Amino acid sequence: MRCRVVLDSGSQLCFITNILARRLGLQIVNNTVPITGVGQSKSSTSKFCMGTVQSQFVQTQFQVQLHVLPTITGDLPTQGFDTNQLNIPREIQSSPADPEYSKPGSIDMLLGAEIFFDILRQDKHIVSEHAAFQDTVFGWILVGKVLTQPSLVSLVRPVINQCSALSLFTSTVSRRLCKEEGAVEQHFTQTSRRNEREQFVV
Repeated sequence: MRCRVVLDSGSQLCFITNILARRLGLQIVNNTVPITGVGQSKSSTSKFCMGTVQSQFVQTQFQVQLHVLPTITGDLPTQGFDTNQLNIPREIQSSPADPEYSKPGSIDMLLGAEIFFDILRQDKHIVSEHAAFQDTVFGWILVGKVLTQPSLVSLVRPVINQCSALSLFTSTVSRRLCKEEGAVEQHFTQTSRRNEREQFVV
């Protein structure tokens, strides 16, 4: 099944939406993992599954542990843009990772640092002062910023919304938590939940 993926080298975990995991019929296992995002925002995931991610262009596969979330981020890019403003070589036009990369769309999966650098290839083609096409095992991806009216669309660092979980880090730290901090973290995990609007309620 084809899906739309965000690559995030800053994430220690890989994620999949609950909808896609169920469509694929993946076996979901209960396992709560606390996570910390941008600005020290706290969240958690309570389920994970194993999945196989494969390129449509080459025989490359990755076995990945995917943590299940209701939503990973909002639609990306945040605004559509005209690809005619970019000087795109024919080679890149023939093998994009996502043929709809210029149109906002929902994100099904996030692949983090575990396999991020195994995905990248050496070739890179600069198309403007702020943007370039990067070759990957999945095809060519556009990174950087593209000028739109009236603003810039960022393709490297997705916009964070209230139910986003990008640039995630597990809450494991090198120092030992004191008793009070551990109690606070346990209380948050046990008393917080998401409502029908995917907002956190404590």
